[in-house]
Amino acid sequence: MRLLAEVAHASEGKVATTMDELQSYGIVDRKEAASIARYSLNRQMYSRAYDHPGIARDEKTRSEYPDAVLELVRERGSVANGDVSDMLNIDSKTAYRLLRSMVDDGRLIQRGRKSGTRYYPAT
Repeated sequence: MRLLAEVAHASEGKVATTMDELQSYGIVDRKEAASIARYSLNRQMYSRAYDHPGIARDEKTRSEYPDAVLELVRERGSVANGDVSDMLNIDSKTAYRLLRSMVDDGRLIQRGRKSGTRYYPAT
């Protein structure tokens, strides 16, 4: 919340109140892990925002993740770890492992390093 408060030039209390309101309106989902709140667009809002009814995060099982990633890569031309993490509602380490396995399997090509890494379709 602190970072969001800094970016929005608002108090942490105001940001927390706003996020709670967004959650009550069904716009965002809230998940807590180790007392850290994580907010993300809910499935319906994500689908509407990205016009992807087939890539709604909560509808995918782990076995469907690679197909969803390939669809996103084909549509956008390339993706970053954060794109996959956001789309599938998974943490960045899990997204990295998924992308890494897809590179190892020859389905994606990795270009760049660290925060500049992008993943492209292999063919």
